Amino acid sequence: MSSAPAGPPPGAVLFQMGISYIATQSVSVAARLDVPDHIHAGHTSIEALAKATKCSLDCPSELPLCPIAPFPPSPLKLLPPRPMALALTLTPCLFDTIRQLAAPIISFFLTPAYLSIRQAHQGNLQRMLKACASVGVFKEVSPGVFANTELSELLRSDVPGSMKSFLSAIPQKGHFEAAVELYDCVLQGGKAPCRMKQPIFEYYNQPENKAEALCFSEAMTSTSSLVSSIAVELFDFSPFKTIVDIGGAEGALMKTILAAVPSSDGIVFDLPLIADNAKAKDTSDLGSRVQFVGGDFFESVPAADLFLLKFIIHDWGNEESIKILKSCQPSMANQMDVLMMCITGGSERTSAQYEALFTQAGFKTKRAIPAAALIMYEVEAV
Repeated sequence: MSSAPAGPPPGAVLFQMGISYIATQSVSVAARLDVPDHIHAGHTSIEALAKATKCSLDCPSELPLCPIAPFPPSPLKLLPPRPMALALTLTPCLFDTIRQLAAPIISFFLTPAYLSIRQAHQGNLQRMLKACASVGVFKEVSPGVFANTELSELLRSDVPGSMKSFLSAIPQKGHFEAAVELYDCVLQGGKAPCRMKQPIFEYYNQPENKAEALCFSEAMTSTSSLVSSIAVELFDFSPFKTIVDIGGAEGALMKTILAAVPSSDGIVFDLPLIADNAKAKDTSDLGSRVQFVGGDFFESVPAADLFLLKFIIHDWGNEESIKILKSCQPSMANQMDVLMMCITGGSERTSAQYEALFTQAGFKTKRAIPAAALIMYEVEAV
């Protein structure tokens, strides 16, 4: 007798990959609707959550629902998350397609008992929450009643290390539609024509896209919080009187630095609408020690002794990156330093590629400082 397979069949794994975007979108919508916060506040029933989020509970009775149920014990170890279940919840008509075209794959680990179709008056909010629960974000403790899990707790707005802003921003139009162009990008090389017809940061700078731009800015602030303490611990900022954080969003990194180095002043530089919003939201006690300035880093940046570029260069190709670096040079007081926090490996540049880029822009690397999953490069103008 042959032994049971060690894991899901390859076709099932690929099927999961194909529809995994549904999980991303579901979790993102839950975060944007503040569902984890509402559950923490005691609004746990679907009726209470619908009221708190101002979502409709209306649902046509003829629309079938594929309920999510726990998977039965099986020698097969399913790969988390299980976005297949998400698709069955969010798009019930997909069930017939799966039954007709993918039955050999699905039969390995799903049985009809767990995919029974039933008529139900359940709103899309409940469908979405069931989808999230199937990947461990929320738990349906009883029909129509939800609780937070370890994952959804991290989507609350008031917890340390919250990922709410990040999960709210990344799946929105600015990033999501750009990813759709990957096919053309691979075929054509270079940058594919974006269906938004403009670079993403020009898109963010348009008044009609202000809400999405501010959401992205909050996401960048949350990522800054993850690395700010590391930067202060590993790098001595005290020799620098004036520090500029280029693309600094709401100033989380700068505020951490200034709190640790009383002798320094800081400028947070970003798009005008981001800078204006950051200034309006600033509740720190740093006073005149921190300024929020709007502008275009391709054109010029404020003068300073030290320039910070955290997660900036990795957004751009070599041509644009060199232009950004060169825009710093005329503003460098006494040819001082640029400190870059970069990601290496994977789809990012390698250390050698970063150093070659710095050389092309007219800088030389003083040192590379490993910082957890990052590398901080300190460079100076030649």
